[in-house]
Amino acid sequence: MSVGGRVAALVVAVALLAAGCSTRSSPPVAVIGDSITFLAAPDIQSGLAAQGDHVLLTGRIGYTAAQLAPDVAKFAAQHPRVVLFELGTNDVSQSITGATSAAAYEQVMTGYLHDFGDACLIATTVSSHRGDATMDRTAVAINAWLRAHFAHLVDWDTYEWTQRQTGHPIVETVDYVHPTKVGQQDLARLDAAAIRSCR
Repeated sequence: MSVGGRVAALVVAVALLAAGCSTRSSPPVAVIGDSITFLAAPDIQSGLAAQGDHVLLTGRIGYTAAQLAPDVAKFAAQHPRVVLFELGTNDVSQSITGATSAAAYEQVMTGYLHDFGDACLIATTVSSHRGDATMDRTAVAINAWLRAHFAHLVDWDTYEWTQRQTGHPIVETVDYVHPTKVGQQDLARLDAAAIRSCR
């Protein structure tokens, strides 16, 4: 199956899950991300299900924050109690061509903050150790903005860098972004802990 086909299948599967669980008494938890979320989706889903969360999840390969607007709108209509944004990596990547920027990301995310009403909002920081000066500057700016605007964070930037420094690489060395299987499990664990903090 192609990458696009896998993404479509994941979104359809999650939509069906949501439809089948629409009678639940507690509001769902939404996870909105890019390829990092897509890769870790099975671990994220199982980890959150284990703690009793009904999950809406989308992971769009190669998408910037702005490109996730249709998914944001669909999830906002279901009034989740917690929303976890794992966005920004593709905004960082595309900053080297000028296609987007930290300022553009921040403008989009400001809109998303207003889309979810009283939901508890969480953001995952992005890697600022890519080895490209432009991308790393953009990532640092995005992370600073996230720390200033979100009360709850999954500090993936600090976590993955610390793990690498201590000899436990959890991201693929070919791009220093996508998590290995161990990294996917670690991200899922950090996500679940952050969502528990919103209870």
